[in-house]
Amino acid sequence: VLVRSPFAPGALVAGVAGATVTLTWANPGDTTDFEVEYGFASGQRAGAIRVGAATAVAIPNVPPGTYYVRVTAHNEVGPSPASNEVRVVVQ
Repeated sequence: VLVRSPFAPGALVAGVAGATVTLTWANPGDTTDFEVEYGFASGQRAGAIRVGAATAVAIPNVPPGTYYVRVTAHNEVGPSPASNEVRVVVQ
């Protein structure tokens, strides 16, 4: 029985190839799935995408711009604190 939400995912890294953004991170354990949060300024949350249990995701067709991205882990108890934030620039 889980009694706490997960720790924050670690070591978030982003890569950009054309309009596809690839994100990878470390699983903190005790997780059921992950959520990618993004904003247009540091610390801002403009939206989020649930991405399942994998610790890597490729997001295609990202519009040009600068994004600030974090990942949270989730389990039955609730969400984790956010991972480190990375700046992603799509040309």
